[in-house]
Amino acid sequence: MNIVFSYKDGSMTIPINPEELEINTPNNIKIERIVGLGEVAIPGSPDLSRVVVESVFWESQDTYTSKTRIEFFAKMAASKQAIQFTVEEKNIDMLVTIENFRKTVKAGEEDDWYYLLELVEYRPYGAKFIELKPVAGQSSTQPSTTTAASKDNLKIGMKVYFKGGSHWYSSDAKNPTGGKRTAGRATVTNLNWKSWGIHPVHLIGTNWKGHGSEPAGSNVWGWVNLDQVQLLEAVPLNTSTPPAQPRADNKAAVGATYTVKSGDTLWGISKALSGDGNNWRQLYDLNKSVIGGNPDLIYPGQVYTVPTNWRT
Repeated sequence: MNIVFSYKDGSMTIPINPEELEINTPNNIKIERIVGLGEVAIPGSPDLSRVVVESVFWESQDTYTSKTRIEFFAKMAASKQAIQFTVEEKNIDMLVTIENFRKTVKAGEEDDWYYLLELVEYRPYGAKFIELKPVAGQSSTQPSTTTAASKDNLKIGMKVYFKGGSHWYSSDAKNPTGGKRTAGRATVTNLNWKSWGIHPVHLIGTNWKGHGSEPAGSNVWGWVNLDQVQLLEAVPLNTSTPPAQPRADNKAAVGATYTVKSGDTLWGISKALSGDGNNWRQLYDLNKSVIGGNPDLIYPGQVYTVPTNWRT
């Protein structure tokens, strides 16, 4: 099997595979004790996966010296960048960071380097994008146009539009990985502008398994060509509509809608849409018929009406 490490300054396939490769993903089970029943297990969200890679670079293994290879790992560990970890034959393709890098020289084998890499799964994080559905007579925005991506305007962490097509397991790979990927939204997780970076942009789609389920998202995960990427722009609609004014009876006017997602709270939704989480009561009162009598109990898929004086 081919084990490949890729990051912004290069990629390397290790010449000698480890004796075993174990990927550990704890399920974060919480144990509680219930009177009259005893202990129960409450499933939680999976923790970050961890991988240990332990092997050796022999001096006579190939054209690259063991020193060159161990220096590549040392530089990669110090880069503070997300690293693409790929095992081609096992369909393993994940972003990781290096938690621990250990290198060892043994007596009588001074030209060889033994090493251990402890890897931790990297999950992209950043601001969440909330899409408001416009209703008649209201002002809103939607990402309806795109701009060509370039070296000057692409940044790690940006939301972009992937035009669809092939992707590659490393920035300099010649053959695509797997089948073609669907068009849609994705997040830029790495960039490689080096001369050998044939495919300079690494994307993770917002509809890729384990990283979201956005309907408009792509299922891409890998390096792609620059001409496959476009920037998203928000274009105002109905900008001539005057801003909504608070009503004299202090009740919220009817506005756009918001669909509840997993992990949402009324406070969090109110903070995102109005700028103040303490406005949750206004959102609750407006949608009490949907939410019910307990404002702490909301469910993904519920559609709430948003007060217009929150977004003008």
